[in-house]
Amino acid sequence: MPAARRGRSGTCAICGSVGELNREHVPPKNLFLKPRPANTITVDLCEACNHGYHLDDEYFRVYVAAGATPGTKLMRLWTEKVVGSSFVRGGGLKGRLNDDYELIQEHARGEPLQLFGGETVSPELMPLVQGFDATRINAVVDKIVRCLHMHETGSRLAGDLVVDVAPFSAKDWRVTLQERTGEVGHDNEFVYRTASENGVLTWRLIFYEHHAFSIRPKPAA
Repeated sequence: MPAARRGRSGTCAICGSVGELNREHVPPKNLFLKPRPANTITVDLCEACNHGYHLDDEYFRVYVAAGATPGTKLMRLWTEKVVGSSFVRGGGLKGRLNDDYELIQEHARGEPLQLFGGETVSPELMPLVQGFDATRINAVVDKIVRCLHMHETGSRLAGDLVVDVAPFSAKDWRVTLQERTGEVGHDNEFVYRTASENGVLTWRLIFYEHHAFSIRPKPAA
């Protein structure tokens, strides 16, 4: 490990362990094209948390870039980093994505697939639908929020979080983009907003104006 990344000690933003820490980019640096933005955010994590999300981070990048509009920066991320890098290096990721594809197709053969608005996906469009493992996606979002909380407050965010991927309303999009708490990049590659809603601290994340997540603490049982 390079000397510049050694020697710091403190509390890990994710697991709370105390000891030697490594720098972690928030969100994962693989979501940005080179040259990477000058306003990157980093926090300190223990070695286990720093390296434990590597495969999920790569899987998350596929999710974020999937369905990119031609001619956009997100399409460049898909072409250069997903197709041109992740898919070239090995078959493990492609194999997992194929498994996810088969799972969603099998589900649709037994029960029509419905969108958030209640619309049913037509059989003609089903071959274009790619399934993703929500557990892996939510794990990366959870990590990002905990790291951002450490960045914003200097303290660790304890307790479980609930990740909601339901589409934002037009107001949610507007408020998050216009009243952002912070960002990485300068073309809305990543924007986040945190606010207190009815006494509950909530987070909203937007990636490339394409995917959005709302995160809140899990209510006590």
